[in-house]
Amino acid sequence: MNWSTAILFRPFNEGRSRWKWRFDKPDKHQTMMKNYYRMATEVDTSVGTLLKELEKQGVLNHTLIIFTTDNGNFHAEHGLADKWYPHQESIKVPLII
Repeated sequence: MNWSTAILFRPFNEGRSRWKWRFDKPDKHQTMMKNYYRMATEVDTSVGTLLKELEKQGVLNHTLIIFTTDNGNFHAEHGLADKWYPHQESIKVPLII
């Protein structure tokens, strides 16, 4: 394989383009990370609401909850953004049972 032409190592690819849109300046990076953590907080809040409702209905102790996600996002690691390449930051997926 010619590594200089491999998609992962090209200077212009979708992951690097999206990095520039989102993370090339400190204020952009700060805004994107705040938005990401807001989204995670909303998921946490929604799961909490669901658990409270299951408890209210008396079925929480008889309910199996499985929580997972798709592959992770890059947050400027390796000069990339989004979900494009198989680095550790993008392939670790939570699974909670």
